[in-house]
Amino acid sequence: MLGSDNSVGTETPQLGAAEPALAETAVPPVGPPPPARRRSSRTTVGLIAGGVAVLAAAGGVGALTLGAHHHHHKPRPLVHHHSVAPGPAILSPVQIAALGKQSTLNVIAYGDPGSPLVQLNGGSSTILDSGSAWVYDASQGLLVTNAHVVAEAKTVKVGFNQSTLTDATIEGVDLKHDIAVVKVSPDALAGLRTLPRANPSSVEQGETAYALGFEGDGNSNFLNAPFQLTTGSVSAVSGVSITVNADPLDEANDNAGLFESGLIQTDAAINPGNSGGPLVNDKGQLIGMNSAANSSAHTQGYAIPVGELDSIVPQLAQGQSNDWAGFGVIPISPDLANKWGINGGLIVASVTQGTPADQAGMTKLLSDATGAGDFIIVYKINGADVTNAQEYVNDLSQLQSGESFTVNVVAVDGQGNIQSGTDTTLTLTAP
Repeated sequence: MLGSDNSVGTETPQLGAAEPALAETAVPPVGPPPPARRRSSRTTVGLIAGGVAVLAAAGGVGALTLGAHHHHHKPRPLVHHHSVAPGPAILSPVQIAALGKQSTLNVIAYGDPGSPLVQLNGGSSTILDSGSAWVYDASQGLLVTNAHVVAEAKTVKVGFNQSTLTDATIEGVDLKHDIAVVKVSPDALAGLRTLPRANPSSVEQGETAYALGFEGDGNSNFLNAPFQLTTGSVSAVSGVSITVNADPLDEANDNAGLFESGLIQTDAAINPGNSGGPLVNDKGQLIGMNSAANSSAHTQGYAIPVGELDSIVPQLAQGQSNDWAGFGVIPISPDLANKWGINGGLIVASVTQGTPADQAGMTKLLSDATGAGDFIIVYKINGADVTNAQEYVNDLSQLQSGESFTVNVVAVDGQGNIQSGTDTTLTLTAP
């Protein structure tokens, strides 16, 4: 669906080698934002300075006339004015773009050649999806992106500004909140910078917002994907809820939308490929992560707030996925369900290497089935029917990290026939 996969190399070079870091004077140093402090009024400072000048002049006149009039002037007490450290500087759009290029990456998700998503998309490419990510901690090699970009992947690669691609591992996924953490070698982030984050309570309706990310137009030439910046404002800061499409194969007849709440709404355009990219304020601080856009209204984009990211990302960075055991799923559209004569369920799209699902044998199960032209479908979790993606996410989100659960799967062949004797129960341990 996204083109051929001929741009992927086997080497793992440094990402930042293609573009030198900006001089430190180009944008303010990146780091935790300083605490908000009251800035002195320039007008007030001017009046104080003027007052000192007047006093000095009056003192001079008094000295000249003191002998004649014998006036004694009581000295005025000195007033000490403490300097106030300035807050983060307001950056121009050009400076915001420069900072974004130092802290934003392209993310590409790949599946097995025989995986259902690859097969159903014609088999011309193993690329399942692409998006953007931002640098959460350069010293640890940690990047943050959307779960919907990487959750169906077998492997993930990242790239930066016409650099070659490098391998990344999925550290943790939260499907319900659409957040994922991926990791690369810290050396691979040479020249990149940790993106500073705004204080969640400082995000205000009406403030300037910039959406950053890499273009994702369906082409496989990701090394030449242009970096994008769009400008707008924060339309709403809380209480925004949406239902997003969860079926990459049948958008018109999607039967399994996922509900997301507590989002930031922005009128900065969020373009295809910008998912997982940062939404920043005019100080270059992260205020949210691009997540979705209203396809029928170009001025309605949605971002996950920085406060939610601050509360969820640290545990994902420790490998504690909330509702993901390592296998990606796609909903069965009504057309496919009717074709196969089944009552819903979720196609297992891929199994990520090294995850509990992989270790529990689902990789082999998927490989054997797809090799025979069958699809593996999850239809129960812990004995409860799973007919759409929302049920799947809700069931898994009830589990604690490290808790086991049972998944029932069945194979369906290309003609829509349930294969007898293929019911399999896998007990997985959530990461």
